[in-house]
Amino acid sequence: MGYMGLVYMKNDEGKKVYEFIEDMNVDGKKENVKFVNHYYSYYQKNICDSEYTRNNLKIYIDGEEMYYDSISTLGPLLNPKIIDLVEENTKKKQIYVHADGGGPAIPTDYFFYIKKGKVVVSSVKSGF
Repeated sequence: MGYMGLVYMKNDEGKKVYEFIEDMNVDGKKENVKFVNHYYSYYQKNICDSEYTRNNLKIYIDGEEMYYDSISTLGPLLNPKIIDLVEENTKKKQIYVHADGGGPAIPTDYFFYIKKGKVVVSSVKSGF
């Protein structure tokens, strides 16, 4: 595929670890929450709007890996925050992280929360 100009080159790499102590699953006990992003940014030579970042995300709760997946965005997903989520009249906590977007990429908000013992991810287009 390289001869067709479809080769992406690594531009940047980084790993950020964020730790929180919160009651994520509304059981009255605070958990040690770790949000890890090992990201890689890529680009194509001589082509505009071809950059992207592969965010390899892991979420640990009390040392146990609860979530692992990759999300592609224009830039790395950094600086997560813990915010409230009201679901079925119950107040829960969720991890919120924002992707700025740019060019053809629409700004997007990502939310990570626990539902029935698993981490659930939802995304919402923002900035309209």
